[in-house]
Amino acid sequence: MHTASDAARNVLHAIRFACLLSDGHASALRNRHHGAVCSAVKLYAEADKRTVACNSFRTIESE
Repeated sequence: MHTASDAARNVLHAIRFACLLSDGHASALRNRHHGAVCSAVKLYAEADKRTVACNSFRTIESE
């Protein structure tokens, strides 16, 4: 059984990987082994298209 931290780590890894691909290829990540994680990534990307998610989660500098 995976722990909550394992699940979080897997999701963050998947998000970073997805960010290497164009939006058009996000669905290609979905397969039998990683469908659930990739679905979460897709929902995350659709909910927030700002590039901050793809920049190693850097903090946005205030003006």
